[in-house]
Amino acid sequence: MVRDESRAILPGVTVTVTSPALPGGPAATVTNAQGEYRFTGLPPGVYQLSVALTGFSSYKETDLRTSAGGTIERNVSLKVAAVEETVTVSGESPMVDPRQADVAKSMSADVVEALPHNRQGSPAAYMATLPGVTTSNYNQIGGVTVMGSNNNETSYLTDGILSNSVIGGGAYGYLDFDSIEDLAMVTLGASSEYQQAQGGVMNMVTKAGTNKFRADAMQYWAPASLTSAPFELPCNCPLGNTGFKLYKYRDFGYHAGGPIWKDHRSYYGGVSNAGRSYRNPGRADILEQY
Repeated sequence: MVRDESRAILPGVTVTVTSPALPGGPAATVTNAQGEYRFTGLPPGVYQLSVALTGFSSYKETDLRTSAGGTIERNVSLKVAAVEETVTVSGESPMVDPRQADVAKSMSADVVEALPHNRQGSPAAYMATLPGVTTSNYNQIGGVTVMGSNNNETSYLTDGILSNSVIGGGAYGYLDFDSIEDLAMVTLGASSEYQQAQGGVMNMVTKAGTNKFRADAMQYWAPASLTSAPFELPCNCPLGNTGFKLYKYRDFGYHAGGPIWKDHRSYYGGVSNAGRSYRNPGRADILEQY
């Protein structure tokens, strides 16, 4: 809401938000008869808020970070100005929203990229970093238990669309880790709109292209000659001796995004793969790849 120094509401005020996350350029609106303004569906990113009305000093605030499922509230007070004047406020938005009763955590792109993870599992591995969340296998996380609930009682969403496995109801595995832009996770008190969320909610927002071209690439390869092997033991099998054998491990990802038509159209895409070639104990010495 926008008011003046006497706390009177100000309709007709122009409010603008700008961010590299907006390929179409700045978004603007005008306060209504109650002095209220609202922007919905903003992509995750860092924004600048500008408020202007003729006869009043302008207001600017930088470093406002939006996250998936989050809400930022800014009540602005404009001063009467005899000359052109701008009040600039710098500071990140608060980490805690006092209007929400749930226990939630957001992870921005820089945090998502910095956290180590096993790329062979599911992005649910990020949720396993939160208090009250456990998993049955930390070597390759395929799902999580939130506050004692089952894996299939947690809602896993991609860009707001439910993406639980249609077979077991749990987390959908082998998604592209490098395409994640922002994560919003609720471990307690999730809204009823999230269907089977007797457990928690994890909403994964994917990256999109902007007016700036960006690309990244990574390649990891571990051949058997550079990998330690376990002892082999005698067995009643054609091999005579058996043990786990790793042939190779590979992990790669290539992604790029940028403008097609500046301020109108952009693109983002990529490919990733992570997997091992190995032989389980007791099996013939052939490649088993996945």
